Amino acid sequence: MKYKVLAVDDNKMILSIIRIAFKEESQIEIFTALNGHEAIEMAKELIPDIILMDFEMPVMNGIEALIELKSNFITKDIPVIMITATRTLADAFSAGAIDFIHKPIDKLELQARVKSTLSLFKLLNDVTAQAEQLELQAAKIEAQKFTLEAQKEELEEQRDMLESQQVLLLEQTNVLEQQKKGLEQQQRRLHFKTLELEIQNQKLGDANSRSDELLLNILPYEVAEQLKNKGYVEPKHYNKVSVLFTDFKGFTTIAEQLSSREIIKELDICFEKFDEIIDQHYIEKIKTIGDSYMCVGGLPLRNKSNPIDVTLAGLKMQEFMVSYNKLKRSLGQPEWDLRLGIHTGEVMAGVIGKKKFAYDVWGDTVNTASRMESSGMQGKVNVSGSTYKYIKRFFDCTYRGKIEAKNKGIIDMYFVNGLKPEFSLNGSPTIPNQAFLEILSTF
Repeated sequence: MKYKVLAVDDNKMILSIIRIAFKEESQIEIFTALNGHEAIEMAKELIPDIILMDFEMPVMNGIEALIELKSNFITKDIPVIMITATRTLADAFSAGAIDFIHKPIDKLELQARVKSTLSLFKLLNDVTAQAEQLELQAAKIEAQKFTLEAQKEELEEQRDMLESQQVLLLEQTNVLEQQKKGLEQQQRRLHFKTLELEIQNQKLGDANSRSDELLLNILPYEVAEQLKNKGYVEPKHYNKVSVLFTDFKGFTTIAEQLSSREIIKELDICFEKFDEIIDQHYIEKIKTIGDSYMCVGGLPLRNKSNPIDVTLAGLKMQEFMVSYNKLKRSLGQPEWDLRLGIHTGEVMAGVIGKKKFAYDVWGDTVNTASRMESSGMQGKVNVSGSTYKYIKRFFDCTYRGKIEAKNKGIIDMYFVNGLKPEFSLNGSPTIPNQAFLEILSTF
């Protein structure tokens, strides 16, 4: 089966990039249009599996074309991914777009989003087909039931006739009564079979939902999909990710003062907040080991903004710990001081083994990020020179100098103090203003 992809853009260079991205994909065929009006006519004729639509075009722009497509009975169910450079996506999603791709187009992101959307809509179509099959079976059962009811009524009419001839036809009446009972038993068996089928279908649906939810709690969506479809996950190389480690200073001493239940409760409060923070910044949680927390920005979906995303998340983690320790001081409880380190570089990522799947990353970048944490100070966000060169435009940083890191040698290190005033909302070190967000949207 070949998927038909309709790419719509008045820039022929963009159309060429899209063709090249799927040149080696034998199951994907690319069609192109130069404006919204042409795209609508082609969509009615081709019925493509997905449409990639540019925002700004002559004759009819992307939003106008999207509205027209969604109002047409023939094209309303075709999924549309918008291609944009800087414009807001609110209008596109309101008009019916399901996803977006930023310009300049990243080949791997384009392939991932298109394939993910095609996979999702194939699944939806399969589910719809199954639902229609079940409705057909239900109709057949209803027809059988109607037939049995008709037979039952016919037997009752015969019984009335036989009762009028009761004396002469008593034996025939008994036979018919037995037939009637047999039919009723069949009807009951059919009813029970129908209930049985409904229960089995419900159990199957619940089991599939629980399985999917459990898998997504363990693995990223893209990795989980690959594991379900192929049965294995191929490790991938990432040129630029940002790895963050945290660790509580003096944890062993604090742990001696608390019960095991209290330690777990405290860690759960902190790590649950960290999970909430990284979810806001497209960062993937990798694992926790004891009192250490590890996450990575820039995978499994690649992006260029991961050093900025991870740094902002690190500042918010430290901000939370300041607030949390203030509460603990007021209650006379020991404070938990957090060290936090970040390093940017290349890694390999994937799932190894066939049991107890876990998504993990490997490489020197991971080891260096760990050294950034151990070389840091409580309450501070410590970053390497590699991360600093990506974030220095947006964040106020203090150069610590060249510092010896265990097994890594001399490394340039910086403390991140917060967002620069020109990118901060009302002077907050962790809340960016509109200017920052607009720049970040172009990454």
